[in-house]
This record gives sequence, C-alpha cells and structure tokens, in this order.
Amino acid sequence: MISREIKLRESGILNPTTLRRRTFRRQLSKLVLRSARQPIAHHSAPVSCLDVDKLEGRHLISCDFHGKANIFDLRKTFRIGSGESAGKDYGLGIKPVVKIRACRSALWSCQFYPPDPGLFITGGVDGKVRLWDAGSVEVVETLKVGFPLRQLGLPCPLSGVKSTLIAACGESHEVRLCDVLSGTTVHTLEGHQKGSGVNCLAWSPREPYCLITGGGDSSILKWDIRYPGGHIYSFDMEAGPEGKAITKRGGRRGSSIYGAKRPRVQAARAHKGEVTRLGFAYDGRRVLSAGTDGRLRMWLERGVNTMVHFENTSNCGKVAQFSVAPMGTVVAYPDRRCVRTFCLETGRIVQTLKGHFDPPLCCVFGGIGHRQLFTAGMDHSILMWIPQKEESEEREVMGERKALRNQYENQDFHGDGLYGDNWSESDEEGEVERLLDL
Repeated sequence: MISREIKLRESGILNPTTLRRRTFRRQLSKLVLRSARQPIAHHSAPVSCLDVDKLEGRHLISCDFHGKANIFDLRKTFRIGSGESAGKDYGLGIKPVVKIRACRSALWSCQFYPPDPGLFITGGVDGKVRLWDAGSVEVVETLKVGFPLRQLGLPCPLSGVKSTLIAACGESHEVRLCDVLSGTTVHTLEGHQKGSGVNCLAWSPREPYCLITGGGDSSILKWDIRYPGGHIYSFDMEAGPEGKAITKRGGRRGSSIYGAKRPRVQAARAHKGEVTRLGFAYDGRRVLSAGTDGRLRMWLERGVNTMVHFENTSNCGKVAQFSVAPMGTVVAYPDRRCVRTFCLETGRIVQTLKGHFDPPLCCVFGGIGHRQLFTAGMDHSILMWIPQKEESEEREVMGERKALRNQYENQDFHGDGLYGDNWSESDEEGEVERLLDL
C-alpha cells in the first residue's frame, strides 16, 4: 500500500497533502498502549481536562477535581518498574516536571497560550481565570469572572492573529471576553436562554474573530465579536446538507441596537440534551459537538448538519473532552469504559482503545508530530497511546540498550577487554624513560 502510494506521488497523480493525510490516517488506525501493563496514578483525584501546546506538541498539562495541575515534558520518559525494589520492567512512562496547587476547588479547564507555551491558563469552580508562568510557576494575572467556570478558550494560532482575549463560559447564560493586558472584561455575549449555563466554546481556526458556544438550552451559536448584534448563526440538527442554517441578525434577544423592541427569536436545537463539548476540525470548515443525549454530531461551519452517523457513542456525561487529530482524519471520543476513534468522513469506528479501569473523561492528541493520544479519567491515571510501528521500534531499541548494558556489566576492565590495556608493562616503562630523557 505504501509503495503504491509513493509511486502515485512520484508520477504526479497523488498530491503531497493527500499522501500526508493517508499516511497520518494509517498511523492513527493502529494505536497501542505505551505504558502498557501498569497505569500510573499521576493525580489524587479524577482528571477533568488535558491540553498539549500547539507549537511543538512537547508539553502536556492536566488538571483534576482537587484543584491540582501537572505539567509533563513528553520527551522525558522513565522506565516503569526498573527500581531496585521493583521486580519487572513494564515499559516507559511519563512523569510530571511541575506540580501546581492552582486553587482549592475543582478545575474544569486548562490551556496553553498558543504563541508561547511558557504561559497557560486555568479556570474552575471558584470563578477565577489565572494566567500562569510555567517557568517560575507563579500566577501572572488573575481575572474574576463572577460565576463558576466550565471552559476557557484562547484564539487558535492557525488564524495568524495574536490575541490577548480569553473567552470564559460557565454557569451563566453569558460568555465573557477578558483582556489579559487590562485585566478586565471587555465584551459580553448574550444569546443563550436565561437560567441555562454555557457549557463549552471553541474559537474558529479560519476566522480569528469568530467563536461558537454550546449551552444547556441545547443550542449552538456562532458569534462574531466585531458584530454587536448578537449571534450570527444557530445550528439546527434537523437542517440537513440541503437545508439552510437559521440566521439571526439584529440586536440581542428582545431588543435591538437602536433601542426598539424586537420579537424573541427561538434558537434552533442542536442536540436533544445539553451541549457538553465543541471542537473544530483541522481545516476549520467542520464543527463537532457532543451532548448529554449521547450523540456526536458534525456540522458545516455555517451550522448545517452533515448527517454523519457516529457509531456507538453512549457517553451522556457532562465531562467528555474529545479531540480531533491533525489533518482532519480521526476524532477520539471517550466512552463509558473505553476511548473510540472514528473516521470523520464516514463516522465508522476505527479502533476501540481499552486501558482505563474507570470511565475516561478526556483525551487529546499531541507528542512528536501530534501522532500520540493521551487519555485520562476517573482512575486518576494518564495513558499514552502511540502508533504500533513506533512501539515495535521502541522495543527493538530497548532490547539493544539492554544487551549493551549487560555486555558493559560483564566486561572485564582489568583484562584484555573493551577497556583493557593492549600493551605490555615493559613498553609502557620504556616510553616513560624516553620521555624523561627528553
């Protein structure tokens, strides 16, 4: 298969983007557990969110329900069970390089600052957005939002605009836009029903001033922060590829920018339950959403349902962080006792990953080339999944290192071995006498 695709590329029939996408899809179709037989509990509570820096994919941050955050360097690994008191070697694992007690309540969201991985933000039940310096592990800025937070969002670096805005949503029908430089709220987005919170949001990779929000009123709204008249699109699950999204332009619900009263516009329903998670595909033209109805849906950027059926998605919890792989080929979705990967075009199950003892809650793609998958959940552990070919190559390297280590330990240093002397004592004494004569 690979040789055939290379020949098609050499002949000019296959373009480089298609070849790269097919190769990436093939690698992600066979993921295996790296720290295979002994999961490590990196937290003392269930892990609520994960994030990987978008520039290098080297650093991983995780937060839990006890307000603690850990930062991992994915290039620094250690051997599980290789201590003096350990009996067996279980493979390679990762250790946190930084441990932070961010707050005294649960953390629900964390994210690296896209232009600079040395900064990251955290938010939780205490209603405060904290900007951290990863080098000194100190809080640079604290922003008070005023309500318990569910998710934070920074503009995507692929849009090419370096913004200092932080979008925050939670147990309120409003979405706050906070400016890090001024330390205040500069804009408020109102469009969801009062009494229902906003559970999730996501910035568009293609349009730097647009974002989408999903709330407890089963609606998904698209916003343009430059337009003061409210949301511009409302996603409708009954509008198929041939239909049109419901467009709403004008003032806020019940009023307009000119002060005249307007009739209330009922937003369309995107799910039969609350919307719990949102995410863009790599190209930014498609949107994925998850809800308490146990469904995973894919939309066009204008709010039209693609009607792609994702098989066996039964996670009805409010904490379900899915992740879309680069090149827009595969999406990882945490289910009840496993993590499933789906093909975006067809919705079919690519692979079912079983390794957690309790239900997984979040997953994210990262690592070198963003080809590794990290999953975490109720069992307090973080698992690393890598392509099968890399696992076999890693085992070969580990075998070679073990053989060299045994050879080094069994080597006779005083004999004619690797580090032994290959000359006689008489030759050495004669050389010393000749140097003394000089």
